[in-house]
This record gives sequence, C-alpha cells and structure tokens, in this order.
Amino acid sequence: MVSKVPLQLYHYTDQAGFIGIVESKQLWATKIQYLNDNKEFNLAVDIASEVLEEKLDLTSNEREIGVINDLVRRISKMGQINICVCSFSEKSDLLSQWRGYANGMSGYSIGFKKNLLEDVASDQKFLLRKCIYDPAEQKKEILKVLDKLIKKHKLNENRTQVTRSSTALRSFFTPFVREVNKELSLIFPLMKHKSFSEEAEWRLISRGSVKYTGLDFRPGKSNLIPFTRLDLGDLKSSLLTGLIVGHTPNKELAIASTQEFLKREGIKIPVNASEIPFRNW
Repeated sequence: MVSKVPLQLYHYTDQAGFIGIVESKQLWATKIQYLNDNKEFNLAVDIASEVLEEKLDLTSNEREIGVINDLVRRISKMGQINICVCSFSEKSDLLSQWRGYANGMSGYSIGFKKNLLEDVASDQKFLLRKCIYDPAEQKKEILKVLDKLIKKHKLNENRTQVTRSSTALRSFFTPFVREVNKELSLIFPLMKHKSFSEEAEWRLISRGSVKYTGLDFRPGKSNLIPFTRLDLGDLKSSLLTGLIVGHTPNKELAIASTQEFLKREGIKIPVNASEIPFRNW
C-alpha cells in the first residue's frame, strides 16, 4: 500500500531556534554525522557493505569485482563528506519530538507547506525525501543505487580506482568518486532504525558534499556542530501553515507572546497549544 503524501510537514525546535528561523528566514541543515543519534549514518554504511559483500560472492567478472572493491573503499570514506540535513515530521504534535527538540519545555512545532518547502529547497540544491524504516525496504533501495553504479562503471575502462597509492586529492575528485558520493549521499541519510518509525520523518538533504566554505559552526554540548544555511525567502507568503506551542505551565501567556512576536514580523498563521498531556516542570 502506497502511503499518502502529506500536504504539511513540521519542524520541531526550541524557543531560540524558533526565533532564529523567523528572524533570519533560514533553516539550519546539520552535517549528518553530528546529529543526536550518531549511529544513523553507520546503519546505511553497514547495509551497503553487506550488499557489496554478497555481490562479491556471486560474481566472477573481473571488471565488476573491480567496481565493487572501489565502492567498498569509497563507502568507508563517506564519513568525510559534508552531507547536511534538516528534519521534519508528518506529525504536528508528537511527544517524542517535544522531548527531543523542545529543550525542556515550551518548544515549537512549525508547520510548512510541503510543496513550497520542496521548491525553496530545490533552488538551493536540496532534496526533500521521506526516511525509510523498514529493513527490507532499506536494503532494496540501497541495492538499487549500487546496481546502477556497478552497471554503469564496470564497462568503463577509464574508471579511476580508489587505491591506497592514489593521492587524497586525486582520489576524491575522479568522476567515479564524484558520482558515487552524489548517489549515496542522497540515499544514506534516509536510513533510520525501525524503532523511530513513529516519527514519520522527512529530510531535506544536500545534493552531494557541501563545500567547507559553505559551512558554519555552532556550539554543541561537547563539541562544535557544522551546519549549512537554507534560505526560506518571504515567510509572509503561504510557506508557513501554523504553529503549535509545546508544553509549558503558562500556556495562555506562551501563546500570547508568540502571537505578538509573529505580529511584529508580519506573519499571520494560527497558533495553538499542544494537546498531549505531559508535564516536565
């Protein structure tokens, strides 16, 4: 059964994040290796490595073996790529998201119109994609990409192998490496453990590696966090669809102050309070 494509997506953040998004008219896309769950990227790497090992066992074609071995080496270096993502949920009022992103209490769930968000992102070389939680589907999608790369490059005699004797600069900028980075960077960030499936997450993903000159850094709990900025344009348009204020002992005051802030910014959207019964004060 094909799942229904949502008309709206929701970005959860704390008060500082909400103010920053509205005032700067930007979203911050974090380098994927620095997300809260740093095991996410390794999940995709492990699946791809397993698929390639299975392929090596099933082929005797020397050129195909060469491509597969190049892919194995390339995948081991994927952690060096600046893949940046920004997360959304299909669900507007989800307890696990409040706990994860609201920084204690009175966070925000910001509603975005999906098709307009997709257009804004596309203009800045980002793609909007739904995360994959089912292990069988994860393997299927990664296999599809790897098969495409193997089929295209096993007959290419001019393919430059990624070997230890290659210089770092030369190996990074071969056409083969660039294409592998591009294809895998768009599928790897979508792989999430099935235990997180209730989040119904979508991600904006940078197409390929973000240049280091395009990275900014913010303070984290124990280290600096690299990210890149995504301009949203005019928030007074219909890009924003609504706002939910998270859990707070002063619900009416929180809604009122939020409405005043939006009025100052010239943004007219509905503001409501979370309906989930939860107290953390």
